[in-house]
Amino acid sequence: MCREFLNTERADRETLPGQQPPVDQPTARGQISNRPREGSIRRSALGEPSDVRPNPPQARTVVRSGQPSRNVQNLEDLVVGESQPKAVERSRKPAYRKMTEADLEKIVQERVAKELEKETLVKETRPADVRARGVEAKEDGAVLPEGRNRELNGKVMMEYIGATGAAVKFDSVPIKQDIDFHFILSFAIDADPSGTPQNGIFSPYWATTLTPAAVAATKTRYPNVKALASLSGWSLGKKVLSWYDPPDHNLWITNAFSSLQSLVDTYNLDGIDIDYERFPKHSNESFAYCIGELITYLKNQSVISVATIAPFYSTVFPYIELYKGYGNVIDYVNYQFYTDKIKTPKAYLKVFGNRTQQFDKDKVLPSYEVKGRGIQGDAFFDALRLLEDYKFDINGAMIFSADASAENGYYYETKTQDFLLNISTAGR
Repeated sequence: MCREFLNTERADRETLPGQQPPVDQPTARGQISNRPREGSIRRSALGEPSDVRPNPPQARTVVRSGQPSRNVQNLEDLVVGESQPKAVERSRKPAYRKMTEADLEKIVQERVAKELEKETLVKETRPADVRARGVEAKEDGAVLPEGRNRELNGKVMMEYIGATGAAVKFDSVPIKQDIDFHFILSFAIDADPSGTPQNGIFSPYWATTLTPAAVAATKTRYPNVKALASLSGWSLGKKVLSWYDPPDHNLWITNAFSSLQSLVDTYNLDGIDIDYERFPKHSNESFAYCIGELITYLKNQSVISVATIAPFYSTVFPYIELYKGYGNVIDYVNYQFYTDKIKTPKAYLKVFGNRTQQFDKDKVLPSYEVKGRGIQGDAFFDALRLLEDYKFDINGAMIFSADASAENGYYYETKTQDFLLNISTAGR
């Protein structure tokens, strides 16, 4: 997110086949060691980045539960049902206007009518004994309200973790069993430790305590937990990161697919989060195409099941361009509302209304930065209640980050999950 990445000294790791032995260098807080890490994807695995397409990578079988396996030879093999990826329109700023009080009142009226219609439909389709008990029917052909993951009450929790280099652990974070809980490991970056772009070859730079074994243990203990890798972030040490506008888009996609597939296999990940936060001029089109096609290929090959994006006020237009062409493969929008300089629940309501006009209102999640910017303290929950009063569907929430929450006993993680669960049960 919009926060400088800090790192502590890392333990020595064995080099991958074909690599030169690493050179030990002393590290300090705020610096990145050049020693390779467990699960890291290094340049030697796919060759030096260049403008010339290398030979296609060797075939690799992708197998996921309930999905047929398939050998992937090259980028063209990743396209399902198409011979070439679809083109993306030239980048342009979409037209939209800020939400007014009248707009909010209209939304309230429309959503009240929608909820009444939905409630009537549910009641009519419930068996008589279920209607008498006033509980939600899940069998006998009953029609349930719209929403993802109904078995988990339809609410999601997004928690960024590992961005600051602090020794944070998964098992310290409280997790409610009825919440679709997503840990977002921060960050996987397509750059070397100095910040030099690696042309789509991603390596993990999150806290060393977040190991593959730790991910596996957490998901075994909590079947409702998913793990995602967030791509890029704001900086690597003192190096501010930008979207790398690759000269060969398809080569970048091929490299990104292979390196992320390896990360997914190593860390038992379920998806990716897109968090590029700076863009060169005239790069919206390449960002939308490369990221959109990458997510599409990863999902088509069943490498990932979840994809989220994390825009904020100054990056909203590249992400709108991405969402216009590939919104069907994006599951949630982790918009960073704390960057909009809003301090009150009423201001939060207006900004939230504006952002739901730019993205799918059912996918935009409220967000909070612990000990950070924007609305702070219990005023955040006042804002959530105000959104609920105005009939916005609060399908989940995003918190940045677990690293900062350790000092307050994960107060906001606990209270946010309780709030979401109370919403999901209120109408039963």
